[in-house]
Amino acid sequence: MELEGKRCLITGGTAGIGLALARQLAERGARVMICGRDGARLDDALRSLPGASGVLCDVGRESDLRGLVEETDAHFGGLDLLVNNAGIQLEWELASATHTDAIDCERIAREVAVNLVGPMQLTVLALPLLRHGEGAAIVNVTSVLARQPRPAVPVYSSTKAALRSWTRSLRAQLAPEGIRVVELVPPLVETAMTRGRAADAISAEAMASAAIRGLTAGHGEVRVGKARAAAWLDRLAPALLARMMAQP
Repeated sequence: MELEGKRCLITGGTAGIGLALARQLAERGARVMICGRDGARLDDALRSLPGASGVLCDVGRESDLRGLVEETDAHFGGLDLLVNNAGIQLEWELASATHTDAIDCERIAREVAVNLVGPMQLTVLALPLLRHGEGAAIVNVTSVLARQPRPAVPVYSSTKAALRSWTRSLRAQLAPEGIRVVELVPPLVETAMTRGRAADAISAEAMASAAIRGLTAGHGEVRVGKARAAAWLDRLAPALLARMMAQP
């Protein structure tokens, strides 16, 4: 996939992997639009991305997604690359007596909305724009946890497993139209969400570089760093991988 002049929309583009991807795509000549739900962070990100555009959007709200697609169409007149990157990760202690049912249900709904329902809805809403692109592609950012869950983050793990399944289904459906659907599988990446969790986490910039290499090479699944090893472990020694994921 050639990136020069490509019209790209990246959700969760104000920090972490999304911002690093936006920066590196712009450096390669792509036209970039990002979205985020925090206005101050969006402004800060855009100051570091000369020529990029941004839209205030909560991907967990359908009305915001519809507005995002309208803004994208008005600005670009089509779309070549959609990156469903935005996500949240909440830790859970389901046996804790301190949680009420109401709070737990709200948190479940929010995490599912941002990590799974939002990417599904945005993809469907953006398909008419992608159909006007040349060699268009959709990139869904999943996780190593899509294969083997981490018990401390059961909802996040479940949403990423479902997003992986959605990606594979969508790939088969859209292949006849020439729209590529790519699964991007990061290992642990240094972001605000994962800060302090592991000393061997890779940088968001390294993750973005690997993602772009896989995308331009035409791969349908791009596994980066330890995500490659995890895929092999899941096949050959799933019990070992499960024990590793259960570690704090």
